Formats: sequence, structure tokens, C-alpha cells
Amino acid sequence: MAATATEQVINDGPRNLILKYTIAGTSGDAAAILMAATATEQVINDGPRNLILKYTIAGTSGDAAAVKLVDVSDFVDAEGNALGANALTLIGIEASLTGFSCKLVWDATSNVDLVEIPSDEPIKQDYRRFGGIKDNSGTGSTGDVMFTTTGYTASGDGGSIFLKFKKT
Repeated sequence: MAATATEQVINDGPRNLILKYTIAGTSGDAAAILMAATATEQVINDGPRNLILKYTIAGTSGDAAAVKLVDVSDFVDAEGNALGANALTLIGIEASLTGFSCKLVWDATSNVDLVEIPSDEPIKQDYRRFGGIKDNSGTGSTGDVMFTTTGYTASGDGGSIFLKFKKT
């Protein structure tokens, strides 16, 4: 039996989103998932124009490969409609990772690089000066942001990522 993850929404309030994941499968499959780096999302601001998200990355060991970080369909525009592909523009990022690096990409048929977050080197970038980084992933674009970690090997590895988006 392959490992599967089931998502349960615990709280989907105006300020916070709390999700619970249940992982099941054979011991080898489930253990591989449980040991990999995982991200916990906290919605800081989900307003009509801006979306600010915080992610805490933790786990015991093992890299994450092309895992969905931002699911754009979880959020709505000013009229209450679900956001779709190309609906977000990254206007800022603050991140600090210990022991590993992380690559963020716009999800599409051919993913498009968004930003690389280095290991052990906090970053703070403001992209508003030039209008932000728009989702230009083209064919098969979902609007989602995926993440891949490199070098996540120790149980002490972890970090935080704050993403600031403008809804378009």
C-alpha cells in the first residue's frame, strides 16, 4: 500500500488556518513521509488585496521534493471568489533556514523558479519596487507555489519563511 496523506481543516477563521494531516500506508512508505521536511502554514493576513503567510519547516531528516507550499485555491479575492492561476504576485520574502536550503517554484507543466533560499543565511527581500514577481509559469499553471529542500539531514534542521503576496 502506498503512503497517503489526508488533510483535515481544524480552523479556517478569518485570521488563521490550522490543518491536520494524517499519514497512512506501509511502514516504509509512511516512515519516509514522516521523516521528510514538512511545512506548517499560518495565515498572517488574508485581506482583499494582500496575502501574508508564515511557514515553519520541521521534520527529522530527509528532503522534501516538489511539495505544495501555497495552495492558491485556499484563498479568495475581494469578491469572495477562489483565487486561480496567476492570481498572486510575490512582493516580499523573509526567511531563515538552518542546515538546508529551499527552492520555491510556481507550479505548472514546466515549473518556473521563484526564489532560492540559502542555508544558514537569513534573507529579507522587498520586490515592490518593480511590481513584484508575477506568476508567469504559462501552460498548466495552477498558481500554487511548490518547495524543494536540499541538505535537510538532521533533526535540528528547520526554519521559517514569510511570504508576502499581492492578489491580482
